[in-house]
Order: sequence, then C-alpha cells, then structure tokens
Amino acid sequence: MVFPYLKPNATVLIQDLTVQKFLFIAQPNTIIPTLRYNLLSSHMNPHNTEIFFVDDDIDDRELIKESFDSLGSSCNAKTFGSGIDLIAALKKLNVKQFPSLIVLDINMPMMSGIQVLETLKQDPQFALIPVAFFTTSCSPALEKELVKKGAIACIQKASAYKELKSQMAYFEELAASYKHKGATAA
Repeated sequence: MVFPYLKPNATVLIQDLTVQKFLFIAQPNTIIPTLRYNLLSSHMNPHNTEIFFVDDDIDDRELIKESFDSLGSSCNAKTFGSGIDLIAALKKLNVKQFPSLIVLDINMPMMSGIQVLETLKQDPQFALIPVAFFTTSCSPALEKELVKKGAIACIQKASAYKELKSQMAYFEELAASYKHKGATAA
C-alpha cells in the first residue's frame, strides 16, 4: 500500500486492516496530515460519509454524480461549481458534518483547485479534511507539487464511463478509509 501523503522520511506500520487501525511512526518534527485528521475524525459522525466534488464544468459534475450514484453506496456525493461555493458551504457546517474527502478539479475560473487547496490547508478549521484532485491531466511533477501542498492524490479523469465508475469507487474507498480509521502516535 502506498501512502503518497506522507513525508519522505516517514515510516508507516499498518497494524490491522480488518479493523482499520493504523499506527504511524515518523521522524521527529514530521507532520503527518493523515494522523492529525484521524485524531479529529474520531469526533465525526461515522454514518455521514460524504465526498464533496468541485468542478466548474456542469457536464463533468453531472457525470460524476451519475456514476457515483450508480455505485449504490451509502456514501453521499455532493457537487459544487466552484471553490468559492465549496468554502461557503464548509463554513456553514460543524466538524461532524465535514466531508470525508474533498475532490477538486485544477483548472477552474476565479479560484483554481490549487488555490482552493491552499486556502483549506491554511484554515485550521478545514486543514485536516483530506483533499484529492480529479483533473484532465496530472503529471508526476504536478502530483508531487500537489502532495507537497497537502493533497493526498491526483487522479486523471477517465474518458470512458466504465473507467469513471471505477474512479468513483476509488474515491469512495478513499473517503471510507479516512472516515473510519483511527490513528495513534508512537
């Protein structure tokens, strides 16, 4: 299992995947967003697993919602047309209502996905919410930059509907893993 959101010098020990308990061991002074998030997630409602998708293209939002809904999961997907709309919605929520995952497009008017990520990570209220990117192009260099800024993944949008459904299933698994796992520091 790869953990692209960890700092390069971090060592990870996975204890038990069946109960999704994780023990993270890291170098001194290393910040691990996942660990901090899981300390917060213990206060979140485990029955309220949601993913917030942000994309300025209405057709993409409809395809995302349709393909996600076709999975028949208990996880709820909400879509937003801009980062500004997302941030406004988040400000109306309390911590128990926060999404398990935020998925951003990169190229959006007014506020790019990268600017949204930076805004979220600079605000202590939202800094612990995991953020992934779902965009038309994601090079290794771009993914490295996004992970440095606090993203946990960058996925290139599929061109076929079947692949899109698989990607939505991946985001659902990712959201569930952040929603339900607990972490303790060594």
